[in-house]
Amino acid sequence: MKKPSGMHLLKGEKVVFYSRKSWLSEWILLFLGIITIWIFGVGLIFFLLAFLKIYGTEYALTTRRFYCKYGLISRKVSEAHLENITDVSIGQTIIGRLLNFGNVVIHTAGTGPRQMVMVDVPNPKRVALKIRELIKTSREDAGLKRRLERIEDEYLMGKISKEQYQLARSRLMKKYGKIKVKKKKVRKS
Repeated sequence: MKKPSGMHLLKGEKVVFYSRKSWLSEWILLFLGIITIWIFGVGLIFFLLAFLKIYGTEYALTTRRFYCKYGLISRKVSEAHLENITDVSIGQTIIGRLLNFGNVVIHTAGTGPRQMVMVDVPNPKRVALKIRELIKTSREDAGLKRRLERIEDEYLMGKISKEQYQLARSRLMKKYGKIKVKKKKVRKS
């Protein structure tokens, strides 16, 4: 999947969602461009402004963080790690609901920006759902990692045997769906 220009991925990180500002969100500039194109090409200026506003805005969601970039010449870049995201909300105007674009507001805890806004993103409900799914997966992975470390510590301190360690580890992996259990084939006689 495409990543925003200037974004560097961490080791093991993958982009799972990429978007720009919706073309439909710039409907006023596009409309003005269409009705003024015949006046010595003035409409081209409106088309260029719409293009620059859309091309200068990029959003990405990775397996570890949310990233947004605004601007072509002067840039503003914000990012938040998934474990710091506390809430996701959506805001749409009437036109936004009709044309299926809107703002996705990401509320964060900790240091840095308290809110990050994906302005005029296409299909904001789908974007918010994707963010919530990734947060849930991230938290489950963190919980699994902590439990596995605790079991390994108990094994290394001699509190449990190797067999107990392996059994507990495999149960946790099955519970979190990180490994697939092969079904045994029943042979007909």
